Amino acid sequence: MNDDEKAKLYIDLWKSENTVKTGKLMAYFAVQTLVALGAASGTGVPHSLYFFAFLGILSSVWWVFCTGRTAGYQQLWKDRVERSLGKDFFPGEEEKAGLPVYAKLPGRIIVLAPPVIGVVVWLVVVVFAIGLNAAKQ
Repeated sequence: MNDDEKAKLYIDLWKSENTVKTGKLMAYFAVQTLVALGAASGTGVPHSLYFFAFLGILSSVWWVFCTGRTAGYQQLWKDRVERSLGKDFFPGEEEKAGLPVYAKLPGRIIVLAPPVIGVVVWLVVVVFAIGLNAAKQ
């Protein structure tokens, strides 16, 4: 396999990771919506908010690892494309200069930020629930 064929293969692998990351992010938001709806439903079961918060934290941490792995492989394919071509294939900073700020964010940040924020939000929910329970007693 010559360098051009390798580069094409790596570009195809890099592109395929975009769909995977998007699918994982959509699934994350769907799961978090269901968990939040469950937490908000007030099941009547004592301490059910803790259960839903635990699910939220667990799923958020899981998605950080899952999506981080996908983003890591995408970086691997990007590095291999540039190595096999012997030059930068992807847009550099000067090429991105005219783009809006949100378009300059690395894809890794875009897909990893929501689950990391999710962990923090669910931890706040736990602290809030503990405070509510303490106030009731």
